[in-house]
Amino acid sequence: MKTDAELNGYERREKIYTLLKKANKLSVSEMAALFNVSDMTIRRDFHLMEEQGLLLLHYGGAVLKESHPAFREFEGRKDDFYKYKLEIAKCASGYISEGDTVYLDTSTTILLMMRYIPNVKFTLVTNSVPVILDAYTKNNIELFIAPGRYESSYGGAVDIKTLSYLSAFHYTKSFFGTGFIDSNFGASAPKENESEIKKAVIKNSDFCYLLADHSKFGKKAFAKFADISDFDTIFTDKECDSVYISELNKYTRIVTA
Repeated sequence: MKTDAELNGYERREKIYTLLKKANKLSVSEMAALFNVSDMTIRRDFHLMEEQGLLLLHYGGAVLKESHPAFREFEGRKDDFYKYKLEIAKCASGYISEGDTVYLDTSTTILLMMRYIPNVKFTLVTNSVPVILDAYTKNNIELFIAPGRYESSYGGAVDIKTLSYLSAFHYTKSFFGTGFIDSNFGASAPKENESEIKKAVIKNSDFCYLLADHSKFGKKAFAKFADISDFDTIFTDKECDSVYISELNKYTRIVTA
């Protein structure tokens, strides 16, 4: 079992949120001592958690905020599909190899890949703030951060500046989440700006991977960003309906985690 000092950013913030729900108020100094990290690290954690609607900052600490339907990386365990997302992310992370240039999407499932990133040197390009906060401490990752206006519903930057920046790179491997996936319509996102960013990265990628738990299948969101055949592999879980898997197998490879 990991000690508190060995936790990565994601795991640390999960534990902070659990403690906050119990105590309703935490101080920077007590959390820094508990996790054996600097006060600045805890302040960064608190600021991110505030942006995602989990807490409110006050002098020297934070208090619990009532939940709202914005993007929340830390409440994934409440999600009925969390265990499936975790297995999918674990499986997909094994596809990252030495020397890759990798894009990681703004997605709760993609974020979980950071728990299982292999110890190989690679370049990471991302617009996901939670991914950035986990990646910047890892010596094996050369990190490139996309600019743009932060949107809490995505946990990252999703605007025209983001699109322009991400369009300038060549990616050996790109990993995407999705709003929904339909065998005829393809993969789709709730908003057009998110869709356009995904399209641009797909265009510049050698290999594209889609991560989608079984709840995402057979539905359509507002903006299509890819055909099924645009993905080299789709990762899903064992609860995915065999009918969907059979249909999608006509266009690409399906891996069940």
